[in-house]
Amino acid sequence: MSRPSHWKLTPDAIRHIIPRTWMDELKKHPLTTGLSPTSFGYYPHATEHSMVRNAHDDWLLLYCVEGRATLEADEKTYSIKKGDLVILPFGLNHKYWADDGDPWSVYWLHFEGIRANDFLQNLKRPDDSP
Repeated sequence: MSRPSHWKLTPDAIRHIIPRTWMDELKKHPLTTGLSPTSFGYYPHATEHSMVRNAHDDWLLLYCVEGRATLEADEKTYSIKKGDLVILPFGLNHKYWADDGDPWSVYWLHFEGIRANDFLQNLKRPDDSP
């Protein structure tokens, strides 16, 4: 499981990592056997928030609700702004960082399972970008 960043939590931030014993139970339940969360959170005004993953072993959904950030993936650079939803699939090496002058506020969710790709098939992505 990819670990979340080590961004220093502020009083209004959330970071929840689902315990391995719960993960084992989720993998057995009929509703979550093929798709289950591993961690999730919310980082408001995430000054100096950044992450580099050279071995991304789960899926990641990022939803920017304020501010800006930059993402590098597939040898391309993307600007992330309020309202953008980013999905980083299993195996996609990437790095992202909050804008210095207008840091993003971001909800994030790591998830895994054999149904993850099926879940994302119905999302329309411009130019097949993250």
